[in-house]
Amino acid sequence: MSAPKPAQQKVDGFIALPERDKQRMACLYEEVKGRLVEMSLIVARNLNMEISERTTVMLRPLDAESDTKSAYSDRPVSRGRVEVHCTQTSDGHWECGCYDYEAGTCGPC
Repeated sequence: MSAPKPAQQKVDGFIALPERDKQRMACLYEEVKGRLVEMSLIVARNLNMEISERTTVMLRPLDAESDTKSAYSDRPVSRGRVEVHCTQTSDGHWECGCYDYEAGTCGPC
């Protein structure tokens, strides 16, 4: 078996993935994106929030404990709360929905 080819460095610091990895990452990306949309729809439905073309779907940790550090980095650890979407309802005003994994609850954030 031959050794893998070294990755080619790009100007922006990113490297090109081998074709097989690139295809797998594309599939995973689409799967994760679909799951995030589904999470957003569940939160919106339970909070009577509207989803529109102005909705941004995300998975952003919230309420990180400043005294609790990740074993992998110096960043604070989230206690399971994540922002799953924000919808711009008017200029400068956003309505956001959050999910608390540990408690199994959702609410505005």
